[in-house]
Amino acid sequence: MRVPLLGPNVPDGYHLEGVGTSGTAHSSQPTFFYRIAPDDAGQHAESMEELHRVIQVVVGPRQPNFTPPSHCAALTSVYPVPAPACTPVAPGVWQWSRYEFVQYFTRVGDAVVVVEARTPPVSSAVLRNIASSMRVRPPAYFTEQ
Repeated sequence: MRVPLLGPNVPDGYHLEGVGTSGTAHSSQPTFFYRIAPDDAGQHAESMEELHRVIQVVVGPRQPNFTPPSHCAALTSVYPVPAPACTPVAPGVWQWSRYEFVQYFTRVGDAVVVVEARTPPVSSAVLRNIASSMRVRPPAYFTEQ
């Protein structure tokens, strides 16, 4: 299975970095990942304050147990089964939080995007907009930001 290159409308004041993949098109768990980091952190966040403002994004194949809102395990190699319930927050977008971490899930075709950050300092509105704006992007989108 191939994983599409799904990317958001990057919010003003942020950039993409750390783009990569794991697995292969033939493995059961190929993933595509990147970070959305604040521009004022430079190209690589280093301090704890900067790291807490970085948004992690992972794109992987939809797993059979991803049945929101009752079950929101998106990538079974990362999340425990049985999956936790999640809350709808926008059309096709669900949210789950644990302590200071929040995750937004978006399904696009046979892929699921997991957007994770600490809130605060990253606002729920920014995360919801990122999750809601996911769509297939050309490879250059991820390298020319």
